[in-house]
Amino acid sequence: MVKKTFLVLICFISLTIFISTLHGQGSKKTITLPSGEVVWDLNGEWDTFVENFSRNASVGNYPQINKITQTGSSFVSIRMIDDPYNLKGSQSLQG
Repeated sequence: MVKKTFLVLICFISLTIFISTLHGQGSKKTITLPSGEVVWDLNGEWDTFVENFSRNASVGNYPQINKITQTGSSFVSIRMIDDPYNLKGSQSLQG
């Protein structure tokens, strides 16, 4: 009985150490702005799925790839493939 209790205690301690290590690492995909604010790093290519509705429902739904370039607190997204009404390389988002 003592061996089982000791084994359970060791497993519990190991699990606690493992979880606290994971929790302490934090997010690696963040940018700290000059104001001290921490925001997500959006740089890179993102797979997106465009769903048109209302007036544009006749265009349909289609996949898209957007390349996001983030500079400080602003970002620009460029289309990487053609879609029904926009050419590759045109700007799709700005924020």
